[in-house]
Amino acid sequence: MNSVFVDTAALIAIGNKQDFFHHAANQKQQALVKAQTHFISSDFVIAEFCNAFSRVKLRATAVQMVNSIYQSKAWTVISINEDLMTKSLALFTQMQDKEWGLVDCSSIILARENQLDSIFTTDKHFEQAGFEILLKQY
Repeated sequence: MNSVFVDTAALIAIGNKQDFFHHAANQKQQALVKAQTHFISSDFVIAEFCNAFSRVKLRATAVQMVNSIYQSKAWTVISINEDLMTKSLALFTQMQDKEWGLVDCSSIILARENQLDSIFTTDKHFEQAGFEILLKQY
C-alpha cells in the first residue's frame, strides 16, 4: 500500500475554502483516496491544525475533520513520544541554516522513519529535506 505523510498545510488547505490551495488540495486528496493511499500524520500536526482553526467560524470544520481522521482506517496518527521529541529537538537544533519549525522537524523524522518519499503539503521546507511535496504553486 502506498503511504503519504500529511502536513498541517494540506489540512488547512482542505478545510479553508478561502485558502489558495483549497481546490488543488481537495482534488489531490480525492486522487490519493482513489489510489487507496494510506495517510500518516502526527498529533503535533493535528494540534497545529486545530490551533490554526481555533477561530469560532473555523472550529466546527476542524472538529469534523479531526474526528474523520481518527475514525478512518486509512489514517494513522502517530503520537509524539519522548524519543521522537528528543530526535525532533536535535534536528531543530542541528538545522541552524533552515527555517524549519519543531513540528516540521518531527514530521521529517516520521516521514524518514516510515520510508516515505512524498509529503501532502505546500511547505517547501520538506523539499529542502529531500521530499516531494504534492501541492505546488506553478
